[in-house]
Amino acid sequence: MIYNLRVLSDDIQKDVEVMENMDLYDFVCFLSSSVSYSDPEMTSIFTSDRDWDRIQEYTAIDMGIEDEEFSMPLVMKGVKLSDIIKKKFDRLIFVSDPIMDSMYYIELMGCSQLDDSIIYPRLLD
Repeated sequence: MIYNLRVLSDDIQKDVEVMENMDLYDFVCFLSSSVSYSDPEMTSIFTSDRDWDRIQEYTAIDMGIEDEEFSMPLVMKGVKLSDIIKKKFDRLIFVSDPIMDSMYYIELMGCSQLDDSIIYPRLLD
């Protein structure tokens, strides 16, 4: 299955197609290159509710923090997109530059069948 995702920020709107079983870290590397950000190690991605409130953070590196009282960041590697995106209009927030607070809002717009003639992931025009 292919996820059709819309990526939004203040100055861009991009549509991308990715495989549902894509590793979250690989997805973040793809997004980083798509928005001309070169250091995916400093990025975070969050699951989000309908109001764009952050729920769970995923980071490229293990933050080494454990606290039962708070929801601590999880490591991206080994997490599949299909583990955190389940249905149409599910949302993510991609923080590409935490220092500049550069964010991209991602929403699942739909799903389609895999086309063997297409190389995924891909940025749509």
